[in-house]
Amino acid sequence: MKTLLMAGVTTVGLVGLCFGAAVPNETPVEHVTAPGGKTTYYIMAFAGTDADGSPNRRIEVGLNGNTSFKVLLSPSVSAQPEHNLAGFSHLFLSPDAKTLYFEATAWATSNAVHALDVATAEERFVTNGHIACIVLSGEHQGDLIIGQHRYFVQGGSHDDLYMFEPTGKEVGLVTQGTNAAKVCSSIR
Repeated sequence: MKTLLMAGVTTVGLVGLCFGAAVPNETPVEHVTAPGGKTTYYIMAFAGTDADGSPNRRIEVGLNGNTSFKVLLSPSVSAQPEHNLAGFSHLFLSPDAKTLYFEATAWATSNAVHALDVATAEERFVTNGHIACIVLSGEHQGDLIIGQHRYFVQGGSHDDLYMFEPTGKEVGLVTQGTNAAKVCSSIR
């Protein structure tokens, strides 16, 4: 039996956090902190909505103990769901702390999972679905556990958890159903 360590999402509701004059009227929605604690990545909400009516959100990095901030990715609406960059949620950091994974609004039945290189701020589409967790160690370290909505050939649909490489290549079915809490804590 292989041992895999999984990471889950951290959603925060920070009140009274001071970000200084550089980023007025922003509210942290989610965050993830890199090993060592000196760098924190945020999904920040700011005033207004995008063209799709989703709340304005962007991905930022807090540097030097959050004394300065840099925008890594701003919203960009597209008619192609895999290229729509709006409604950011479910922020995860890869085990090597080089890639941020997040979801953006996309299809009626599914979000789009994207990757963001933290050094270059280059974004890429990974797959459709919902990020359940990231494998933190073992043979599949860095792979993603993604919940996906799929359709049966004879009609009807199902929601299950699948493993994907960071490139978006499917490794295989992890479990039937979408109980991510059970799966992500038990695949250690």
